[in-house]
Amino acid sequence: MTAIKPVFAAAALLAATIATPAHAAKLSASCPTPEYASAWVNDDVQGDVELAFLVEPDGNILDAKILKSSGSSKLDKASLAGGSRCKFGPRAADSGHAPVWTKIRYSWEIEQA
Repeated sequence: MTAIKPVFAAAALLAATIATPAHAAKLSASCPTPEYASAWVNDDVQGDVELAFLVEPDGNILDAKILKSSGSSKLDKASLAGGSRCKFGPRAADSGHAPVWTKIRYSWEIEQA
């Protein structure tokens, strides 16, 4: 039996930002697992998607974009949809009022059971 294993790999990348160092901040996030259509298994749809989010100090997402495509528009769209439902924690009051960019990555692997 084949199992689909979408792996959320945000922990390593959340500390990294694509903002300038003056606006860099560590952000905590809670992100849902994106949906993977069972029909994609037959097409061997898997890969890594790197996303960037522009996050306000209160944790709301202002903008989202794909930084690195998996090569599959299906996975890219599923990752962006799932990532856009992330809930980012508010930043410390002394970290500034400007929005910051942060990155997360989804790795999609098909495990053969």
